[in-house]
Amino acid sequence: MYATQARKKAYLMPPTPALSTVQAFNGQVLTKVQLTDPHTTKLVIINSAQVIFGTKLGMGQTKAQLIECYHQLIQDKGSAPGTIITPAPV
Repeated sequence: MYATQARKKAYLMPPTPALSTVQAFNGQVLTKVQLTDPHTTKLVIINSAQVIFGTKLGMGQTKAQLIECYHQLIQDKGSAPGTIITPAPV
């Protein structure tokens, strides 16, 4: 009886699509609001630093540490948040 009910529920429930863990960014320097947004993942910050500044940041850092490093990159490069920067050569 339980197996029959479980099969019926499994059949009625459509599969849930897997959500991507990597959030995309628009190629612009991330703003302070974007960096501190709870939906901005560590991977987004790391990918943004890699693409825009050509700098690798480590996953072993906390989000707060990544944000601090990202702010330092912005200051070093002299660009304001929201500015489109030509991606660094890989």
